[in-house]
Amino acid sequence: MSTIKNENFITIQGWMVNELGLKGNALLIYAIIFGFSQVEGHCFNGSLQYLADWTNSTKQGVLKAIKQLLDKGLITKNEKLKNNVKFVEYYVTKFNGALNKVERGIKQSLPNNIEYNIENNIVYTPQAKKCAERLKNKILEIYPNNAGAKKKDCVQRWAKDIDKMNRLDGRSWEDIEKAIDWALNDSFWQKNIWSGANLRKHYDRLEADAKAKFMKNGVITVGI
Repeated sequence: MSTIKNENFITIQGWMVNELGLKGNALLIYAIIFGFSQVEGHCFNGSLQYLADWTNSTKQGVLKAIKQLLDKGLITKNEKLKNNVKFVEYYVTKFNGALNKVERGIKQSLPNNIEYNIENNIVYTPQAKKCAERLKNKILEIYPNNAGAKKKDCVQRWAKDIDKMNRLDGRSWEDIEKAIDWALNDSFWQKNIWSGANLRKHYDRLEADAKAKFMKNGVITVGI
């Protein structure tokens, strides 16, 4: 069974073809890794099978494309050993010459409904920003001195993670808004959902918890 949901999608931008000269599986895999690693500290750490499903190829074909990207210096690979199990992470090379050239001009080429912060390499839609502001305001209503929500750039950073919830995870904007409202009205989750990253990380658990309470109370607001 494919690891890809019907509502999942990836974004291939023109500069990936024009400036980086990518095509075929290498283009698709680069676009996927780029989508996961646009913010410092974020990376693609999914399975080879996930990439094989997206490219409709084999794991061997995926490894060949990854090697091409590594040889060109477009991505970097990091290996971690945890409990004697090796985990592999892939990052887009932020300071590749071609990508730097793209970043200098990307702000002018983005559609009007996309906001771009070059300094922090953050791309998000107005819907994502709206959800991030909603999350910030609800946190401050409950915890006026919350340090994270009081930071000047929290909305921009949270919007990035919330954008990924929609673009990569397939969550609708309506469901994301419902999840924010439900989490910040729940005595347990309002102590744990203090950022866009937390919201994305725990969305499945939020949905499961909401459904469990639906079975008990007859009301559900997440994932519908």
